[in-house]
Amino acid sequence: MKSHITLLSAVLVLSLTSLVLRAQAPNTKEPEDLARLRIEYGQRRVDALKPIMTWYEAQLEALQKKLTQSNDLDGALIVRRELESIREDSTKEGQEDLHTALLATKWSWADKQHGEGVAMTFHDDGTVSHIGMHGTWMITGPREVTITVSNGAKPVLRFDSELKSYYTTDGIVHGRQLK
Repeated sequence: MKSHITLLSAVLVLSLTSLVLRAQAPNTKEPEDLARLRIEYGQRRVDALKPIMTWYEAQLEALQKKLTQSNDLDGALIVRRELESIREDSTKEGQEDLHTALLATKWSWADKQHGEGVAMTFHDDGTVSHIGMHGTWMITGPREVTITVSNGAKPVLRFDSELKSYYTTDGIVHGRQLK
């Protein structure tokens, strides 16, 4: 168990180092190819760690059950906290990748009647806009963004696993990354 915690700690340190290095970079617009590569790197890293995380979660769940059955409630609670912590870390990492993907490029916004639609831009300040729509956006779940439009509407966008396209939960609007 200790080696798995060490592995998870190493991944966390690498992620934080990446964030610090990006924060220290001059305030210039990075090349779109770099943003695309960063997104792909993040997705590949998540995909590579998925079997390890699945195994670790299963082991923690089994240990929690064993400790509970043997009436070691304090131990079971500690294991439960560890389980919650790794699940929370996993969610945060996925949100970082989605955030990066949203800001890396413009997106199309189209309904079933209008094919390609219009270009939509997510801004780092939490605003989003396209011709005829202005609002704010927030990551509200794994690969999910809720937009609050100035007219009060709140469409929810669900992104594919590669973060290249989305659809709204009502199925009316869809979109993709624009090159």
